[in-house]
Amino acid sequence: MAAPGGGRLWSQAWQWFNEKTAQEEVHDLKSHVGKLPAVPEPVKEVYQGLPQVSGSALCFGCTGYIGEAVVFDAVRRGLKVTVFIRAQSVDRFTNTLKELKIQDKVTLYTGDVASQQDVEKAMQDTKSECVISLLASPQITDEQNIYDVDYTASHIVVQSARNCGVKQFIYCSDTGVYQPALCTQFHKLRIEGELMRCLPDGMQWTVIRPTTYHPYVVSAIVLDEARQGKDVSLFGSADDVGDLAVYNPIAREDLGRFIVSCVLNQGTYGRVLAVGGPWSGDNVATLGDITKWMIDLASPADKQSKIKPLGMNLSDIIYKAMEALGHFSPALKKVATIVFYYTKYWSTVSHFSPGTGVYDTRSYTKTLVAEMKKDPDAFSKFIENAKKSTTASVVYPTPRNSWWDMTQPSLSPEQIPMGAGKPSDEPQLFTEAKPIKDEAEATAESLVKLRSMASIPICIGEAPKRARD
Repeated sequence: MAAPGGGRLWSQAWQWFNEKTAQEEVHDLKSHVGKLPAVPEPVKEVYQGLPQVSGSALCFGCTGYIGEAVVFDAVRRGLKVTVFIRAQSVDRFTNTLKELKIQDKVTLYTGDVASQQDVEKAMQDTKSECVISLLASPQITDEQNIYDVDYTASHIVVQSARNCGVKQFIYCSDTGVYQPALCTQFHKLRIEGELMRCLPDGMQWTVIRPTTYHPYVVSAIVLDEARQGKDVSLFGSADDVGDLAVYNPIAREDLGRFIVSCVLNQGTYGRVLAVGGPWSGDNVATLGDITKWMIDLASPADKQSKIKPLGMNLSDIIYKAMEALGHFSPALKKVATIVFYYTKYWSTVSHFSPGTGVYDTRSYTKTLVAEMKKDPDAFSKFIENAKKSTTASVVYPTPRNSWWDMTQPSLSPEQIPMGAGKPSDEPQLFTEAKPIKDEAEATAESLVKLRSMASIPICIGEAPKRARD
């Protein structure tokens, strides 16, 4: 059965939150910009350099946005790579491998990750020394799918690896498990626990907890509002809107390199490695910072967008109403998840970790805006489809950077040590947040805004007829 959703858990989820403390945390974290992370000596080269790797790896969940970076860098650095893949994904991923010019260097093994027999056969046939798992459900409203992928499938792969004598298991988890609030984070913690039960003389494990990724915090939907000169709504009051949590997002290129650096690296055995992008002024940012970057780059000169505060008590109102109902309908479950995931969670929970890599969020923002301007109609169509989606993996395509050149190293000598970065040299030329007259008006406007943000019909009170049980 899937993890429960909504109800008392969510209605009580933010009783711990203190706005003043959140502001202080953001200020303190930003004061460390430009400093190298303090990491244990055995993994210092993994964070700041480019260790040599060798051996073979069997990859699960590696056909998507992050996975293709792992596969590409593994091939470039000389690993023997096999990708476990569903039959229906073979053609699409083969085209990706051809685009990357590595189709003759990657073996595809077809099977069902929900079948332990298929998984164990793949491990026995390939005799891979290391298993890399990026298995994760893209869903945010389908709790059963999240459970099936994030726990059940991952559990099968872990048990199969132990049964087949795999030397090392690398599991990509989530920085958010330090303060678990989403059901996926509880499933990931459970898988971490299963790995940690491995005996020292048995299968070795390495858990990687990345912060968040550029497309998740540089929202294409927010960019769509900014380019039209619409006000962008973020949680917070007039003086701290959008600035209640801070992130150092990690680029897929940097995370791919980091994961490959852990392969059969004894310094990473038995370690939980939290990791984010470089601790630079262009990467350590709040949602408010990132939204201001998009406004500055994309908002029309004659209709400048502004950031509008959303009343912080909005979620409390919804949670209490749902709690009073006692039982959820499917429609109300979706409403709760969207409110929980898109608004309060990402607005109030910081995701920061020791930095690695060279690619920053501000550069990604510039690239995304440039691609939007090249073809506004295609971007509009993408946004139309994205608003209908219930997944967290809708990413607007941007061109690959020079890292994806197989003839070039994953990291050049002049980029070492990486992870610190520097304060931003660019001025902050942004407008101030537009204040809301009073709390009642903030709540009313927030409810209206929530209706437009959600990817399903939302009605506070009576559910629409088509969404009732």
